[in-house]
Amino acid sequence: MPLYPNGETVDVQYDMFRPRAWGTTTWIMTTTDDVETVKQFYRDTRLDTLKNKTRGLAWGESNVLSLEQAVDATDTRLDSLVNDFENAPETEKDERAAAIEREEARRALLLQRLEAGHRSRIILLSICGI
Repeated sequence: MPLYPNGETVDVQYDMFRPRAWGTTTWIMTTTDDVETVKQFYRDTRLDTLKNKTRGLAWGESNVLSLEQAVDATDTRLDSLVNDFENAPETEKDERAAAIEREEARRALLLQRLEAGHRSRIILLSICGI
């Protein structure tokens, strides 16, 4: 699954040696393009992939939301994380607090991108392996 050509990276998480290689990668981007334009790009990409040979043992998926929906989803996750923190045993409080801080930072970045005119959030998930 290609990165969106007009996208700006927000976050990249991977579990092996490097992103978009062996293992699982989650790549989050925002763009000033509207949701339908981004979805059409990925529909066209999938169609091209189906018409041509695939690239071996890789699998990819995209999820596109308006940036407002992405902020709402982040707010929901934050509420859940705060609730989990309040009910967590003391041994897990530091880990839960760190998760809240990461989500607050993600939310702040999304709001900053929204103010800068970005309209869509893209999440790419790719898995490669045996």
